[in-house]
Amino acid sequence: MRDLGDWDGGASYAADINNNGQICGSYAWWKYLPCSIGEAKRMPYDTCVEIIDAVVVGERHGYGTFVESSNRISGMLLMGMGPMAVGTRLSFRGVTAGGEISMSQITNVADGEPLAPLGVTSLSLKPKPIDPEMSPGLDMTGILVRLAGTVTAVDTEQHVLYVDDGGTLQLDGASTRGIKVYIPEGVDLPEEHSVVAITGVGMQEPASLAEQMKIGQRAYQAGTPVSVTSIICREAADITTYRLPSGLQ
Repeated sequence: MRDLGDWDGGASYAADINNNGQICGSYAWWKYLPCSIGEAKRMPYDTCVEIIDAVVVGERHGYGTFVESSNRISGMLLMGMGPMAVGTRLSFRGVTAGGEISMSQITNVADGEPLAPLGVTSLSLKPKPIDPEMSPGLDMTGILVRLAGTVTAVDTEQHVLYVDDGGTLQLDGASTRGIKVYIPEGVDLPEEHSVVAITGVGMQEPASLAEQMKIGQRAYQAGTPVSVTSIICREAADITTYRLPSGLQ
């Protein structure tokens, strides 16, 4: 397999894959390209891939299942795949779709221990400007993480809360600063101003800045389109409350 260290945006690699019959489209389902999750996320659309190092870390209800590489480097969403036990080891084949995979076939399943979450801060989840002159940065989609901070807002209708550890920015449409956290239906929402630790799976979403953000010497003004990382909690055990708001202790 080609070394992807000199990745050229996919043009020459796509040509090679086409020549080898490994672009799926409606055909060539008999050939799959062995690769890691990280490599698959950089492949051109409709590339047939085979991945053998995936660990189930959670699901996005109605969309699919999140898997993370066993070396903790990368993760992704397997679209259309039903729920599976967290910790399950998977080998599978599928078709790339812009950083996600549309499932084709599971080739091996084995029980395994769940992965431990990686501790993160808001700095590592900082919004990333959609700027062709800038590196897209680390994509936390499918990575199991744990973030501690203060609950700055609770949306009971959407079953969402915002958690701030002191370093977040405000985004358009959000009532306050904080990392957006999706809480499953049936799980109690923490009180606003509580200090919590949240475990969940990272997911990239489009947004825009509500205030200026600086990266190095470059300033991005309010309204700049960005990619942000939200967190999807899986169950009540993913939420630990360390301190309640004043008057509720």
